Amino acid sequence: MRTTNQYKLFVNELQRKLNAKKKDILFLCIGSNRIIGDCFGPMVGSHLDKLKFNKKVKVLGNMNKPICATNINKELKKVKKDYYVVAIDSALSEYSNQGIYISNQKMILGNGIDKKIVKVGNISIKACVCNKSKSTIENLYYLKNVNKDKIYSLSLIVSKGICEVLNSKTY
Repeated sequence: MRTTNQYKLFVNELQRKLNAKKKDILFLCIGSNRIIGDCFGPMVGSHLDKLKFNKKVKVLGNMNKPICATNINKELKKVKKDYYVVAIDSALSEYSNQGIYISNQKMILGNGIDKKIVKVGNISIKACVCNKSKSTIENLYYLKNVNKDKIYSLSLIVSKGICEVLNSKTY
């Protein structure tokens, strides 16, 4: 997601998906605040927490209170069931395609390290932060050694795009 055109495509796609539902939205920002490559979701959550949204929008997960495999089920029980859930997390790519992607599928937590823990979300926003290896140990190494500025930049793009969509007249 390096060009203005790619940003516009991201915003347009997100707007289409959210406008089609027109219901309360939960941005579920998943990841760890201890592994650079896995903190994309919590960084997005921290950016979104600084903004004022109406009561129809809830953000769960940030750098101070991350949502991860160990606490996600407990945290989701505190949230009303009728939210349209947008799961946000970092991902590993099997190809050299790094960037931001929106999927119509639930996100599978732990998929990058071969631990399929839980499926969440009505849609998902993924930032592919590094290449995926066949080795779980290598994947953890890659995630720990991602450039922090890269994660920060990707999180700003996503949070800015979400803000643009939520502040548009169509939502």
